[in-house]
Amino acid sequence: MKVKILGTEYEIIRNASVEEYPKLKNCDGYTDQSIKQIVIPEFVKDDMSQEDLEYYTEKVIRHEIIHAFMYESGLDSNSEYAKNEELIDWIAIQFEKLLVVFEKVGALTPKEIVVPIEIMKNILEKKYIRVCQKTEDVREE
Repeated sequence: MKVKILGTEYEIIRNASVEEYPKLKNCDGYTDQSIKQIVIPEFVKDDMSQEDLEYYTEKVIRHEIIHAFMYESGLDSNSEYAKNEELIDWIAIQFEKLLVVFEKVGALTPKEIVVPIEIMKNILEKKYIRVCQKTEDVREE
């Protein structure tokens, strides 16, 4: 799966094997900014694993995406907090809760002005557009 992080495309590889990605021997996932890749293993239930492996996988993916955001925003090179695993984990764990509160109090950008870049590329040549509530519904006027 590919995702844009601050305009840079990253590939997210899920269910990766240690044989194909040896760095996974020492971690539960990693971000390689040099090749724009996030690698997450397939977690297998055993006596030492988390009970809810789906939740844990999602948390690890969020964690690695946050590392990529830090790197792409220039915070990776000259700051300690951008590499602070405790801070990255806090953001990854609390993000869903933050999102619910932001939504509840109306502190998010209204959806009618959020337009995916793919749609924007198609409409940049147009003089007038109307973006309706659903971003798929973009019409010329």
